Amino acid sequence: MRDDLRSLPDSWYPCFHVHVCILYMIPKAITAELIRNSPDVFRDLSLYLSEHRSRITGQPPADFPAGLKQLCAVVQLDTGINTSGLWGYLSDVTNDDGSISEIGEAIGVLAEIGATEIVSILDEALELWRDFLAVSRPDPTPGQKLSYDDFHRIRRLRESLDHQMDPLDNEYFHARSKLANVVANYVRNRPNEFIHPAHA
Repeated sequence: MRDDLRSLPDSWYPCFHVHVCILYMIPKAITAELIRNSPDVFRDLSLYLSEHRSRITGQPPADFPAGLKQLCAVVQLDTGINTSGLWGYLSDVTNDDGSISEIGEAIGVLAEIGATEIVSILDEALELWRDFLAVSRPDPTPGQKLSYDDFHRIRRLRESLDHQMDPLDNEYFHARSKLANVVANYVRNRPNEFIHPAHA
């Protein structure tokens, strides 16, 4: 191992991603010292959550403290929007019956920690998305394909939704720049809800 990696603090370990020349430092534990001294608590908690949550369900381990479990919903939402934008994220979490999973819990947590600007943006995006779903689902008989007219009508609706979502995407990424400070303040006011493992 490289000498400079041997000198890293015990609470961290390197994660190498093939084809990407970036060294991500993922905390081995969430300690009171890390919460107190980290220059980016949200980043560190996000990396820790991404490393430990189930690869199948996306859920955190059962022994996670309440704060980490709540933050997992925010990290999943933020990762999804960063990857696909609001339109893509909402499409991914919308069930076949039109119900929308996951996002409700994340919005609740964001409201609790004081990220009101992001909550407002998500509420507006959700309203646009639900309006789109209401007029774009022709509800065909099972096994029946969309008609030519329905296909092109839905495509036009999607294009219109894209134009409406673009400004909200920009607003989200602008508001997201403040999220790290909001999360850090919240976590530092209640560190015991985030320390893991319990003996860390």
